[in-house]
Parts: sequence; C-alpha cells; structure tokens
Amino acid sequence: MARWARAPPTGLLVARVGDQDGGGALAAGGGEGEEDAVGDRDAVFRFLAEDVGLGRAGALKAMEGYAPLANYSMEGKLAPRLQFLVEEAGLGRERAAKAIARYPHVLGYSMSKTLTPALRYLVEELGLRRDGAAKLITKYPRVLGFDVEDNIAPKVRYLAEDLGLGWDGAVHRQVPQRARLQRGAQSRAQG
Repeated sequence: MARWARAPPTGLLVARVGDQDGGGALAAGGGEGEEDAVGDRDAVFRFLAEDVGLGRAGALKAMEGYAPLANYSMEGKLAPRLQFLVEEAGLGRERAAKAIARYPHVLGYSMSKTLTPALRYLVEELGLRRDGAAKLITKYPRVLGFDVEDNIAPKVRYLAEDLGLGWDGAVHRQVPQRARLQRGAQSRAQG
C-alpha cells in the first residue's frame, strides 16, 4: 500500500510494468544511460519530503509539477543532483529545498551536459562567487537548465560586443540585482 499523505496526485502519469493490480515496478524515466534505473514512487516521495526537506505537501506538489520525478532512480539520478546542489553549487540543504520546490525539473537535468556546465559558466565566465551563484540558483533554479553555448553565452556576447556594453555591462544585465551587488562589493574590496 502506498504511503501518501493523500491520494496520489491525479496529474502524476506513472507507467507500471507488471501485474494488472499496479503491483509492478515503475517504468524508468528518461535520463542519462546508467541512470535509467527503475524508480520507486514511494521512495521518491519520502526522498523529497524528508531528504530534500519539502515536507509531505511540498513533495506532492513537486511530483504533481514534474511527473517524471516518480520514475527517477534514487541512486542514479535524484541523490546525485541533490548532492550537486548542496555541495558543488553551494546551496546547502535549506536553499536546495527552496530551489527544488520552485523548479523540481532541476532534478531531471543532465549532470554532465547541463548542471555542471551552467554552474561553471556562472562562476568562471560571469565571475560570480560561489555564494552569489548559490543565491541566483536558489531564486532562479531554471538558470541551471539553460544551455551555455546556445543560450547564456550568446546573450552575454551580444550585450557585450554587439551593443557595446562591454563585459561588465553585459554581466550587469544578465545577473539579477543581488548577485550584481555582491560581485561589485567583491571588486571594490579587492581594488
């Protein structure tokens, strides 16, 4: 018997494989090769509610908002992405929970093709400090899903080169106010 706070969300499209009464395993959700292991809806719910810290209502909302979560593997997909947000992106548990609550799709992004390159671009190319990048990701987690080469970098180049704003002007318009202020304070402290 499923351990849901209430009936499973009606928007949750979960393909069961196996017997007719729903006792079979969940079909794998798309992903990156070895990460396509079969998921367990109840385990994903507990992971979101307890490990991520969304609580029962937040976990249900996340699963309703992004149905493929129910099919993702804990070890192959969800846990590594939470670890990425908490440790590599520097969000910590509380901010990672906020980011996931705002945009649960971030748990479905490719580590090698999307998450890591986007974080690297924010820190290395735009010059955000780790904490500034963490604040940006917490508020706008979708930024991790933007393709660096096809989306973010061309916009920055356009602002810097074609509009003649220069690097600082381009970054100034790409990065939200708080991150800009933090970057400016860092520059003044070093100069």
